[in-house]
Amino acid sequence: MNEKLQYASMLDIPVNTCTITYKPVKKRRFLKKRKSVSDDAKSALMNKINSETDFGERAEENLVNDEPVVETADAPEVVAAPEKKEKNKKRFRISAVAIELAVIGALIATIAITNALYPASGLNAFFKSVFKGGETVAATDDRAYTEFSPVFAANDGKGYVLENGVATMPAAGSIYAAVDGKVEKITYNEETKKYSVRISHSDAFSSEIAGLDFAYVVEGGTVYKNLPVGYAKESGSTTCFFGENGAVISDFEIVDNAVVWAA
Repeated sequence: MNEKLQYASMLDIPVNTCTITYKPVKKRRFLKKRKSVSDDAKSALMNKINSETDFGERAEENLVNDEPVVETADAPEVVAAPEKKEKNKKRFRISAVAIELAVIGALIATIAITNALYPASGLNAFFKSVFKGGETVAATDDRAYTEFSPVFAANDGKGYVLENGVATMPAAGSIYAAVDGKVEKITYNEETKKYSVRISHSDAFSSEIAGLDFAYVVEGGTVYKNLPVGYAKESGSTTCFFGENGAVISDFEIVDNAVVWAA
C-alpha cells in the first residue's frame, strides 16, 4: 500500500486516502424468532406441496378406474341420486298397483252391469255353463252297469269261472279290478285271514273282490284295471258285481275274460 502511494507521489498524482474499520455484527435475538418463523413457513409450504401431490396421485388413480375425483377433506359426501331412484321406484310401484286395482274394479263393474242389463248375454251364458255344468258333473254319476265293459285279467293262463253271478279265479297271483273305480271300503276277516275290497264305479254300479291275502290299495284311493288290487294265494279269489240299491248282478257271461251283459 505504501509503495503505491510513493509511486503516485513521484508521478504527482493526487491521491485521497481513507481508513475503513470493520465491526463485528452482533447477533440479535429476533433472528432466532425469524428463523423459527421461516422454518414454520417452510414446513407449511412443504405440507401444502405434499397434499397437492397426494391429491394429484389420487386423481390419476381415480381417472384410471373411471371414478370421479372427490376431495373428501373439502367437499362433503352427498348421496342424493339413489334416494331419488328409490323414491321413483316406490312411486312407480304404487302407480302400478293403483292401475291394476282400477282395471279389476272396471272389470267387476262391467260384469255387474252386464248381469243387470243383459241377463241373456253371451258372458252370462258362459259363466252359467262353467259353474253349473261343473257342479252337475261332480255331484252325480248315475251311469248304469250296462254302460261299462269289464274285462278280467287271467292268472297263469287260467281264466275266471262264473257261477251264480260269482266270478272265481282259482289260480294264485295278482288280482286286478275289471273296471276302473274308487275304493269304497276294505274289510278284513279274522277267521279266514282274507281281505275284501269294495270298489265303486258309479252311483249305480260297484264290485267287490274277496279272498285276497294281501291288499295293495287304501280306502278312498283310485283303482285302475291295469294295476293290481291285491294278491291271492292258491285258494284263489272271487269277484261280484252290484247294481242299483246293492243288488247282485247275475245276468251276464264271461267270454274270453270279458263280461257280456245279458240283453
